[in-house]
Amino acid sequence: MTGSELDSVAATGKGRPAPRFVEVFQENFERELDAISALVASGKYKLIAMDTEFPGVVARPLGSFPSSEDFQYQTLRCNVDLLKIIQVGLCVADPYGNLPSVEDAPSGNVWQFNFAFSLVDDIFAQSSVDMLQEAGINFEALQNHGIEPLHFGELLITSGLVLNEELTWITFHSGYDFGYLTKLCTADSLPMTRQEFQELVGLFFPRIFDIKCIMSSLQLHGGLNKLADTLHVRRHGAAHQAASDALLTLDAFTRLKQIHASAIGLEQCANLLYGLSFHSSMESATRNAAEHSNVTPESDTPHDSRDSFRVDHSASSATSAA
Repeated sequence: MTGSELDSVAATGKGRPAPRFVEVFQENFERELDAISALVASGKYKLIAMDTEFPGVVARPLGSFPSSEDFQYQTLRCNVDLLKIIQVGLCVADPYGNLPSVEDAPSGNVWQFNFAFSLVDDIFAQSSVDMLQEAGINFEALQNHGIEPLHFGELLITSGLVLNEELTWITFHSGYDFGYLTKLCTADSLPMTRQEFQELVGLFFPRIFDIKCIMSSLQLHGGLNKLADTLHVRRHGAAHQAASDALLTLDAFTRLKQIHASAIGLEQCANLLYGLSFHSSMESATRNAAEHSNVTPESDTPHDSRDSFRVDHSASSATSAA
């Protein structure tokens, strides 16, 4: 698909009207999750677009790794185990990307789940929190009214959103997204190996499309905002808030399906997580791995210590500030 063909397809697309963004805290969490569950149970809405916000990357694994993908997973694992999720954005849609129309929100709802997080007690990367604050995330509200992760995980398991082969999850560069959601589902640390992690993700989320994998098959590059600009997809809401990013992910996927029309071609990208199970142009990941560890392709033995990682000095918390 050439750039001119992309422009031609994108120019035919129509922007959606602004939906209603539903802010979900502990007080309305059960009600709103029930609302999403009811939509999924109707059988009409089988797409779930998802994005998360989390407090950055504060640790790097030490040791030797069989591949750059294994290094990327061990980086993900030690950070997800150390840190707490901040937001999950969800929107459900029919196969054409249409949001459910309800009486008080004819353009549809997009949900933003806000989790308990303390700038005093919890670990974070200062630059990431600064960015999220600039995007409008209210950390005082998170501390006072945020959803408890254990409560979220308990209800998510029985919601019909996970362990459901009828649903397709749409994401963008989503290793960390599924890392945090898997941690919520299991209430436990992530598995030691990349292969075990992929099996666990496949259990909870049987069908996934990571748009970064689709982009590589189309020889497209860049982040979500760049892709949206290329496709002339309009953003609703603020960047770096999970609900807005989830909706933009859905709209980008819907537009890409017009371009990537072959069902066989699209299926080749199913259930791949970019950088973890998808070996595309990994030069940047390899360079990153080489800077922080010894990547040894000849070895097939994972580094087997949960305690072998280095925490960046810039990481902030009550402990590090003391």
